[in-house]
Amino acid sequence: MKIYKSFLIYIAIVFLLLISVKSFAEGENDSLWKINSYERKVNTVGQRILRANEISEMITFRVPPKITSKSQVNAYAEESYATVTVERPLLSIVENDDELAAVLSHEIVHIINRHVSKHSAKEILIRAIILPPCIAADLAMACFGSKYATFTHLGVNLTSGLSSHAQQKYETDADLEGIDLMVKAGYNPIYMESLYQRMMSDGSYLEFFRDHPKGSIRVEAIHRKIATNYPEFLEQKIDADKKLRENNFDQENKEKVENDINQENILPINDKSDDSNTQPPKKKRKRRKKETDDDNLNDVINYYD
Repeated sequence: MKIYKSFLIYIAIVFLLLISVKSFAEGENDSLWKINSYERKVNTVGQRILRANEISEMITFRVPPKITSKSQVNAYAEESYATVTVERPLLSIVENDDELAAVLSHEIVHIINRHVSKHSAKEILIRAIILPPCIAADLAMACFGSKYATFTHLGVNLTSGLSSHAQQKYETDADLEGIDLMVKAGYNPIYMESLYQRMMSDGSYLEFFRDHPKGSIRVEAIHRKIATNYPEFLEQKIDADKKLRENNFDQENKEKVENDINQENILPINDKSDDSNTQPPKKKRKRRKKETDDDNLNDVINYYD
């Protein structure tokens, strides 16, 4: 009896193992698919851009496994780790591979051009030039009884503004060079423009204190780059928009003509039905009245005869 129970337990364990191995091999594990589907897509598009542009640097692409309270509509590059991270809220906005390629190309340019290192070096230089005189001025004011570090606060704000303003150039360079990477990889750069139009705004910050250019400025620069270097994509878009407008116009005219025909077909039927219902009965009544009058006249004549 014990041997029989052990044998059944052994068969059950083997059966469960076979099912789990099969589902893993065929990719039917739903939890695994939900975690890795975005990352597979991001990695596929990213590796295609790297291969097409012959970028030898080993850049990895990752997507956080789940959305947290810190998740934003954002993507960022970590230069020291050569990693591009795309947040899940941003992926929910992206509509196709071309728009995803726009996001990844922008971040790849940040890494291969060492924008983070260059910006850090500029920031250190700006602080070294501005902050020491401000601190010295506050120390001098303290000798006369001043209790406030006014010049230091001004220096910190000025340093922050100059540092943010310097970063705008790197963002513009990443947009424009990212277009070149997209085209070489076979993606349509028009979708970078359309993506930015949907997800970016000018905001309310002063231009001097922004670390990214205004959305309208970035879209305009992208459009100018495409029009200058890759006008064929704009021509394709113009032709597609023209065909779409023509199809919409034809459809509207077709519906209008059909409505007019339906109205014209309804009115004659009503007229004919009215004639058939009204005219014949009148003629019949007149004919019957004349016959009765003739009969009455004959009766009178016969009476006097």
